[in-house]
Amino acid sequence: MSSRVYILLDVVEGKAERAAKTLRDGTGVKLADVLEERPRVIAMIQARTRSELAKLTNRALVSVESMTESLEVLPTLDGLDTEAERRTDASAR
Repeated sequence: MSSRVYILLDVVEGKAERAAKTLRDGTGVKLADVLEERPRVIAMIQARTRSELAKLTNRALVSVESMTESLEVLPTLDGLDTEAERRTDASAR
């Protein structure tokens, strides 16, 4: 079981690709993509515990702080795994 948070970032004009790459290079970041419109970047961070997720999320946000105008943090509910996660776990056996 894992905890996830999605982050929507409205970044400074011209910095979207750099922000996404910076996020992708971070620990726990499973996804960071540039969007066509505002908000400009979406990221997903995953960790085994909520405590670890909080640390990784803070670290990711600090890494792009100078490029960020605003953001929205969207944590998922604990204990509700997705179909994709179940399939990944099953294939690992």
